Amino acid sequence: MTIAPAFVFLAEAGESAGDAVARCAREALAGGPMGCHLRGDHYRSFLEIRGPDAYGHPSESLSYVHTSCAVFAGTCRIHAGVQAVKPWHADGKWGITSWLGTSFQASLWVPHHDGEPSVGVVLYWGSLTGGNGHVGIVLERVGDLYLTAEGGGSLHPDEMKGMTATQIHQTQGTVCRMSAQPKDISTSWGRPLQGWWIA
Repeated sequence: MTIAPAFVFLAEAGESAGDAVARCAREALAGGPMGCHLRGDHYRSFLEIRGPDAYGHPSESLSYVHTSCAVFAGTCRIHAGVQAVKPWHADGKWGITSWLGTSFQASLWVPHHDGEPSVGVVLYWGSLTGGNGHVGIVLERVGDLYLTAEGGGSLHPDEMKGMTATQIHQTQGTVCRMSAQPKDISTSWGRPLQGWWIA
């Protein structure tokens, strides 16, 4: 058995915070998508920067958190130095804004009608209240379309090969990946784009 090298993200002099967040996402996913049992050692190494949760459970338990879009985006922000590390809750007490260490009232929140998203922002789709939200990081703008990196996804059929039924179940909803091609970000699975947080 080979163990993946630890994920290490190094600051670059003169790099903007947004560029650092986007670069972190690209570096984390450079070897392909990752999730609980999909490049799981790499995923757990990426999550280690968060440290233990509020009850002392190790960061590896984070790899089992489903709908992990904000876990992924927030961890990229921590690696990039944009977001503080603090004890986390994976027991249903934390929503998207908690994982991102921010709020919709924060000065860095930009409603979608107030401009165009730039590299490294965290896009938010869904209602501003309730539990149907989703987030993703802008990697690049291509004309009117965008490349993104997002967590909380599902396995593709070919990614299930060699996994047990339990491993497949544990990995669904934890998969982090880059968009295969530039896309329209006005909606995500029927959820409207509400805005984004700048880094």
